[in-house]
Amino acid sequence: SGSWAIGDEDILRPEEAFRYVVSDTGSALEIDWAIEDGYYLYRRKLAFESPTPGISLGEAELPEGRQHEDEFFGVQQVYRERFFVTIPYEVGAARPDTLELITRSQGCADLGICYPPQAWTTTVELIAANDSGARQFTSPFGETSSLGDFLPVDEAFRPQLIAVDGNTVEVSWQVTPGYCRRSGC
Repeated sequence: SGSWAIGDEDILRPEEAFRYVVSDTGSALEIDWAIEDGYYLYRRKLAFESPTPGISLGEAELPEGRQHEDEFFGVQQVYRERFFVTIPYEVGAARPDTLELITRSQGCADLGICYPPQAWTTTVELIAANDSGARQFTSPFGETSSLGDFLPVDEAFRPQLIAVDGNTVEVSWQVTPGYCRRSGC
């Protein structure tokens, strides 16, 4: 099974609780995170590096997290659900075909269980700096997809319905990176 049992509760393995895919824009890496319900990542525990020769990563652009207080680290900013990270990069003399991205993170489950710090390595296919073709999305867990072929609408644009009260529903959309959210993009 893909989960650990603790008491009567099942806890997901970290690679199942904290999933992400990485794509290259030609000048930046974009990371699309999807965190399972009941889990969260610490903002200050996220770090990125690349051991690939000739690649220099810039400072990661992290969104603001939610305030959260727990017994492990006190008041922290954390991420839940979906969030995006952009990491600009520069290339030395010769542009490699791929780069290795090491992602360091630490997260917890709302059940009161924290994972040890994680380090995942992803091989990212780079596109030419001026290439506007299909972007590859790569996961550190062996999943790769290409947006050269269009996704079905229900996969590219996923509705999220949240019951606010007995008479109100909030609707939002999760948009797959590489697809437009508005006209003219």
